[in-house]
Amino acid sequence: MTLKEAREKAGIKREEAAVRLEVSVSTIYAWETGRRRPKRAFIKEMSKMYGIKATDIDLFTNHM
Repeated sequence: MTLKEAREKAGIKREEAAVRLEVSVSTIYAWETGRRRPKRAFIKEMSKMYGIKATDIDLFTNHM
């Protein structure tokens, strides 16, 4: 499962994730496409928001 799939499964739009994390929509896109890697603090927040383990997000970003 990718970051995008996790976000979509949680029913969260990219724009909503950006607002909640206080980053730009383009940053969310960059994380989801593997162009950039989120810092640990963002990984922790995304895990809460998406309802998954933080370690799973690490695995997602490592395989992009």
